[in-house]
Amino acid sequence: MAPAEQPAAGANPLVMLTGQEWHCLISRVAIGTLAIVALGLAYHRLLSRQPYPKRWL
Repeated sequence: MAPAEQPAAGANPLVMLTGQEWHCLISRVAIGTLAIVALGLAYHRLLSRQPYPKRWL
């Protein structure tokens, strides 16, 4: 892995410096998190046919 930040996460401080409200930051992070989990679920269920996750805690 390259020692660089993800572009979307690296832009979060810049968004906050423009004077945005906290809900703007929280909604961006929540949408990104849900999208990553949804894509992981779809990949494992539809393409690889592996259970995801294998077990919870």
